[in-house]
Amino acid sequence: MLSNEKSRRKPTGGINHTIRRKKKKLSELRNNASNPIITQTEEKRKVLRIKGGVKKTVPLKLKFVNVKLKTGKIVKGQMITEKVNKAHKEFVRRNILTKGAEVEVKIGDKTMMAKITSRPGQTGIVNAIEM
Repeated sequence: MLSNEKSRRKPTGGINHTIRRKKKKLSELRNNASNPIITQTEEKRKVLRIKGGVKKTVPLKLKFVNVKLKTGKIVKGQMITEKVNKAHKEFVRRNILTKGAEVEVKIGDKTMMAKITSRPGQTGIVNAIEM
């Protein structure tokens, strides 16, 4: 778990002493980024307990994508690889999925490019539109 709170160290290396000390609360902690990747074998997800006792499904490996075609029809396809990612150029090499990434999708016997419109690391599914 990572904390979002301010460091107690000063720029000089000394420690800032507070009058009232507080402990880390669950609301102040955050998880590591899930960085979901494209897989060709099987999908893998992890269930986390977050604030309020709510369960959150975090994807680790994703295989399928829901693509909205230009005709308006929505079909399920298999992701092959990632081609463009404006968030970070390293994500393309590692096949990490983010919103706005352009992936190559296989639907039936043809392949096409699709742009991701959902947030795969948060929602656990990948929705995209045909390009």
